[in-house]
Parts: sequence; structure tokens; C-alpha cells
Amino acid sequence: MVVDLPSRLNGYSFDEHDALYERGEVYRLVYDYMNEDPRYLDAKSGKMLNIWGTEAKDYEITPLGNTISKSTGEKSITQAEAKKIADDLLKKLPGSYRFLQFREGSSAQNLEQVVERHAGMEYVPADPQKEKTEKVTVIISPKGELLQYYKEINSESKKVDKAISYEQAKEIALQMVKTLMPERLGELYLIERNPPSDQEVEEILASGNRNYVFSYGLLIDGIPFDPLYLDVRVKPGTGELVEFGFLQDAKPPATLPAAKIDREAAKKIEQKNQKAMLTYFLPENWMDKAKRGEKQTPMLVYRYIGDEGLVDAVTGEWIILDKQREKESKGRK
Repeated sequence: MVVDLPSRLNGYSFDEHDALYERGEVYRLVYDYMNEDPRYLDAKSGKMLNIWGTEAKDYEITPLGNTISKSTGEKSITQAEAKKIADDLLKKLPGSYRFLQFREGSSAQNLEQVVERHAGMEYVPADPQKEKTEKVTVIISPKGELLQYYKEINSESKKVDKAISYEQAKEIALQMVKTLMPERLGELYLIERNPPSDQEVEEILASGNRNYVFSYGLLIDGIPFDPLYLDVRVKPGTGELVEFGFLQDAKPPATLPAAKIDREAAKKIEQKNQKAMLTYFLPENWMDKAKRGEKQTPMLVYRYIGDEGLVDAVTGEWIILDKQREKESKGRK
């Protein structure tokens, strides 16, 4: 995968971070674990487990389609062009809306001005009965791409008595991605997560203001781009799309270097720099379960212990993520 290296490093000074940017070493092609990957060997069953403590199964990252967005070059759109894009996007969604105003903080405030950072537009329902309780915001990039859509509903939070299921919401989210980003389906893939338990669903419905959340990763030449993902939120009581967009402000590299280290070689580099040990292990979601009063029993597993790191897929370098510990280790030698 491609990672934003400075965001993963601990113990780096501001000067060291700046140096990475100056040298163009922000994004690195590396081998790293994804959530579903086998990481631990259950000492009792002999099964490979993922970070949630469930059996890791073979899977492939499959894009939603085959369309890839075309680069628009360096030229940025105007505010008027951004508004037209937002108007057209809203026509694809249920309901009818009218333009209210340009959002405060937009990098362009008149129609002919070129958009530098983003263009934000606010809309309200065309129905006068709803315009005081709903507002929709659409944010468009300088290149004319949808960055964010979100709906604000000003109503009292009440327990949801009748709701759509998680699977129904998942299908709605997928259809919204296909509707709003048809030109990018070959670049997006669903990040699979364990469905919420019955108790978690009850908590979502009881709150009255929580949503079902789904995430889609971004692919560059078929390789996951870790810093950026698409967040889609669906309201359980109505099935409405309430939030859609990229949460990070990260610009993917135009091209990637070719990997010179294969997966098996990367495993050997990891094994050389870490030690296999028998340890107790609590799954990644243990804290959430503890808050709900669910009993958590540590699992006995074999796993690699040592400094957390990544394998550079081009050079084969073992990148220790905690740079302070790396400095201390070198100082003791």
C-alpha cells in the first residue's frame, strides 16, 4: 500500500518532518497489514486471526467498477462552474433543493473567481416547511471533484423505533457512491468491517442521532492509498444519505515507483527484525465491548514482537515507526 509516512512516524521533530516533505519522501510504497490480514496464530486452534480476533480468511481488494477519473491538468474551475457541478449532483439525490449561499471559508466568493482550495455551497429544501430544519452543504475541489456532501437536520434526537437494517444501509451507501462518483468506481473499494452486534445496533437506534458508517478506500494503480478514504453515513430511521466525502486533505501521487520487493521477501525482512513469541492478545475492539459490559477474555497467540515497522517495497528498508526508540537503540550500541 501507499502510506503518508510522516503521519505514521512517532518521535520526529518538526525539522525532520519538513525534511521528508522537501525530499519528496512523504508517500512511500510499503508492505503493511490491513485489518482483515492474518496477524496472529491462535495457540489453541491453530487458526490465523485478524486484529478483531476472528479467523482471517482469504480476500481480494476488488474495485467497485472499472472507471478511472481523468486528470483535468493544472487548470482550476471557477466558482460558477463549481456551483453548476453541485447543482447537478443534488439533482441525482431524492428531494428538491434551492441554492442558499456560498459557504463561509470558501476560497472563492464570486462566480468568476477561480477556486484555489475548495468551493462550498449551502442549499435548503425547496419545500418552505423544511427549509428551517434542513440544510445541505456541498464542497467541490478546484478540479471539479466532489469532496464532501453533508446534510444537517435540526430536529430533536428521539429513539428510532423502526429502522432499516445494517445490510440495507450498506446497499444504500453503495448506490450513493455509484450515483455520485460514477467516474471513479475503478479507484474505490469497500473497506470491510465486522457488522455491528445486535447490542451496538440498539445503541445506535436509542441515541437518535447516530448513523450507520461505511468507508471506501482509494486505489492508485490497484494499490491502496492509506491516507485517504471515502466516508459514507446513512440515517438508520429513514435511509437518508447524511454525509458523504473524503475526510482527509491528502493529494495522491500522480505515479508510483515499481515494487522491487515481493511479499515473501517482505515477510523475511519482518521476521529478521522482529521475534515470534507466545503472548496474550486482546482484539482491537476490546475497549468498545468493555464499555458495553461484554466480558473480554485474552487470547493466547503466537505473534511477532518488536518495534512496529513497515517494509519499503522499493528498497527493502525496514522502517521503524517509533523514531525515538530507534535513536535510543542506536545510542546504546
